[in-house]
Amino acid sequence: DTPKPAPDAPAIAAIVEDDGDVVTLATDIDLLIPPVWSPDGASIVVRKNTPAPDSAGRFELILLGRDGSRSTITSWSSAAVFPIAFSPDGAALYFATLDETGVDLYSVAPDGADETKIAHLSDEIARDWKLSPDGSMLAYSVSLSGAQPRVVTMTLDLATGVAAEAVAGSDSAEFNPAWSPDGGLTIASVDAQGGGAVSVDGTGATEQITDNDGAIDLPLEWSPDGAMLAVRTIEGATPYEAGESHLEIVTPEGGRQRISDSADVLIVGWME
Repeated sequence: DTPKPAPDAPAIAAIVEDDGDVVTLATDIDLLIPPVWSPDGASIVVRKNTPAPDSAGRFELILLGRDGSRSTITSWSSAAVFPIAFSPDGAALYFATLDETGVDLYSVAPDGADETKIAHLSDEIARDWKLSPDGSMLAYSVSLSGAQPRVVTMTLDLATGVAAEAVAGSDSAEFNPAWSPDGGLTIASVDAQGGGAVSVDGTGATEQITDNDGAIDLPLEWSPDGAMLAVRTIEGATPYEAGESHLEIVTPEGGRQRISDSADVLIVGWME
């Protein structure tokens, strides 16, 4: 019932079962931080922020089991934390921290052991974290300040901790990374003349995926078989003409189907 909820507004974490039954797992988690599923589907990770005087409070990442179990994986008071994804084998949870020094990437076991800093992602703000299907790479968007502020998509090799721009030397704004099931990277690449969803290969070369005159397609998530891509379509051929947005399903062959006329709809995921 809160018209403009804060990021730490208490919310319900629940599972909707196949038969439509709703199983509530917690009633005190942060509303605006999406939960992260474990690979086996037995639990989710949520964030809880407990406010404190003269500080941002305490941030916890909590493992909620579908069997009703609850445990804190990690707790921070020196930085805000954001759950990203589990490794494919479920042995590690990746999460990001944000403080005055920027954004760092960590991993931790589901039982809270072996918390390890993997890399410093940015001196500024990073977001849109997406783990590759094989768990070897992390794609994310970074805001860059300076004479020409812009947003770029970065990729991080988790084994080496080495980060690089997905598209080297580009002047476009690059964001909304999405991995296809075969490990291909898709991003939104937009400049003053327009743009949309493009694929990026290992050399940084791009290829347009969608052709949408008069609008801009922002990639959201590939289907499990890699045949369809969910996009947010923004009316207007250039960012200066941006208007209403809605959700569509597109295919690399040029197929397109609108699934919602409302801008207030989010893609949760695909059913296999």
